[in-house]
This record gives sequence, C-alpha cells and structure tokens, in this order.
Amino acid sequence: MSTPKKSAHPLHRIPLEKWQALYDLAFRLWDMAPWEQMEETEIFGIQPAASPEPWFVSVMGAIGEFRAITFYDGMEGLRLFWQIQTTPGNSLRDSGQVLNTPQLMAAFGEAGDIFPEEKKLLKQIGYAPRGKRGWPYFRSYRAGYAPWILEPAEADCLLTCLTKALEFLPQYLADPGLLPPTAPGADVLVLVEKADGWARQLVKPTIPLVRYDFKLPMAVIHQVRDIPRTTHTFELGLWPLPMYTGEKNERPQIPYMLLLTDRESSFILGAQLLSVNDDGGWPGMMAKIPDHLMETLLKHKVRPTRIHVSTPWLEKLLDPPGRATDVYVEYREDMSAQMAVLGELLNSPPFQQ
Repeated sequence: MSTPKKSAHPLHRIPLEKWQALYDLAFRLWDMAPWEQMEETEIFGIQPAASPEPWFVSVMGAIGEFRAITFYDGMEGLRLFWQIQTTPGNSLRDSGQVLNTPQLMAAFGEAGDIFPEEKKLLKQIGYAPRGKRGWPYFRSYRAGYAPWILEPAEADCLLTCLTKALEFLPQYLADPGLLPPTAPGADVLVLVEKADGWARQLVKPTIPLVRYDFKLPMAVIHQVRDIPRTTHTFELGLWPLPMYTGEKNERPQIPYMLLLTDRESSFILGAQLLSVNDDGGWPGMMAKIPDHLMETLLKHKVRPTRIHVSTPWLEKLLDPPGRATDVYVEYREDMSAQMAVLGELLNSPPFQQ
C-alpha cells in the first residue's frame, strides 16, 4: 500500500488509499443528499465490533446552510446531543456545547472551511468540489479542543460507520417506519456488528455518570459562609474564546474564560483563563471551577444570594458548594451581564486582529 509523501502535517499520518475511500463515501453522501428528507433529530446508531458503545448518527442540512453527517461518540455523545437540541441558548453558548461534544464528522463547506493541505490532497486524488459549498472535509471533536484532522484510529472508525450509514440511509428514506420516534431518552435503533454480520437492535439510552473530582477544604467553605450575605445576584459562565493555542500540527486547544459578573452592574468580579493543557484534561479543568469561584468570593469578601450559571452542567457542578455556602445556584438562559462584558471583550484587540 502506498502512502503520501512524508510531512509533519497530521493529514499525512493516514494512507492515501484510506483518504480516497473516505472521499468516495463523502461524494456518495452528497449525491444521496439525505438532508433533503431528514431532520437532524432522526437519530440511529452504529456500533462496529471494535467500539464499546454505539456511535449515534445525525444528518444535518435541512435548512441548506450546512450539510454533514455526524457520529456522536457513545451514550455521553448522545446525552450532549440532546442537551444541545433542548437547551435554549445564544450562539456563543451553543458553540461551546458543540465543541465539547465528542463526535466524528463528514461535512461539506466552502473553500475557506478546509485546510490548504486538504485542498492539495483533493487535487492529488483527482476530486473537485461539488459547487461553492461542496468542499468535503472530515473532523474530530474533543472537549477543550478545536475541531481537527482525523487521527488514524478515528479514520478507521469513520470509514466503517460511514459505509454502514450509506447502506442504511436509502432503506430508511424509502421506509421511515424503520426508525422509532426519536426523543431524549427514547429507544434508538442501533446497527451492531457481530461475528456473523450486522444486526439491528433497539437500545435504551443510559445516562452516563459525569463526575468531576474536586475537593474544597471545609475551612474555605466556612470562610465563605461566614461572609454576610448580600442581596446581589451574580452571573457565572465558561466561554470558549475565538483563538487557539498549542504546537504546530497538533490538535489545537481552545482557551476558555471563566467569568463572574454582577448581574445588575455588569461589574467583573473575576476572570480566569482555563484550558485542557493542565493535568486532568477536560475533567481536571472543570474540577477547578468551584475553587476559582470560592477564591473570588473570598477575595471580594462577598456572598451573593444567588448565582446564575450559563449551562445546566455548571448548575450541577456548583450546586454542592452552593448549598454548603447557602448560595442558590441555577441555570438561566438570560445572561445579560455576561453578554455585555463578552461583547466588549470580543470586539477589542487581540480578538479583532
């Protein structure tokens, strides 16, 4: 089997023949155009023999702006998919949820959506885009990182899943009754690879236990609780910033801003930059949030009546320390103070460079 010429670019860690097979499947998907008949919530699963859990398949493109097929990784990926679908939000909150949902994607976009090396690869194997928004590309999503080039094991997995999806989709488009009604928590049809071939099973989604290990010293809890409580309401959000960090040709990290503001005045009480490059990855980064919050309250010697947070999982993360310090923590869609501060921040250097 021949391989492309050696290059530091991660694209060339995958044999040319495998890329050609993936692009063949991508153009078959384009010609099939399942997004013309499907909504992205029409979910089914594919579980290759090597995968411990199913990959849950969603077809996007019903409104015509973005066409893709996405494979969400396991029960956690499915849980986060439904969280995105059912949680009202704003564009910045939504982008953070999408970026942190583990998935593999085959998509079509404009020329500016793909890397120069991908354009060279398409030319090398003799493919041309199918129109202005018909440039094919493949991406891997991991929490705390920017969408990135497939790794070799991911390319193998996507090749299997995409092949099986393209076999099943024409059957479903001809007979929509093949899939049960889809909704959060509902049974999902999963195509399972077995020793003697593929089988269809109805699978009841399980709710994975999401656990972040953090330890707040009781002394800190008591110190915060001893601060006289005010009538203030604070807002706390964790927001992805429009910039990347990391080594060249490696998966870029996304810096996040943990922002604590006063809801009425928009006064900034605390702002910390967090990333997954510290020990513990995404769970380790999350585990630092309660510490940062308590430190900020102690620094300002203030204990609000309540704290509105930007996502449901922040509410779950901060509910225990909130109860311990008699501060009510709740998710709110309206984060007006945060939006005002972020609007000024993102319209100033270096973000406008």
